[in-house]
Amino acid sequence: MQALGRMYARTEDRDAQTTWATRNHQYAAVCDWRIPNHAALERLAAVRTPVLIANGDSDPMILPHYPYLLAGLIPGAKLKIYPDAAHGFLFQHHEEFARDVLSFRDVEGHA
Repeated sequence: MQALGRMYARTEDRDAQTTWATRNHQYAAVCDWRIPNHAALERLAAVRTPVLIANGDSDPMILPHYPYLLAGLIPGAKLKIYPDAAHGFLFQHHEEFARDVLSFRDVEGHA
């Protein structure tokens, strides 16, 4: 309820509601994305930029094993899994997530 309150606190200058067509395009993109592309996965080994990967442990859209896979493929990637959280983990754990992002930025020298 607290996360919903934060999401709907702003009443002005909000994004427009999405359409059913937008939903269908998003669904098609997700279906295409789920087809493994091993060449693209292998290219992740070339990433040299510091990367923080964050996810909820109960995310039905990005299953928890995918962030672990991604973190294992990107050299030096940092992984944070938030407990009892789904796709909106950053709203549910907003204070911890903000601290984690700032800490990552400071440690990686991007302040």
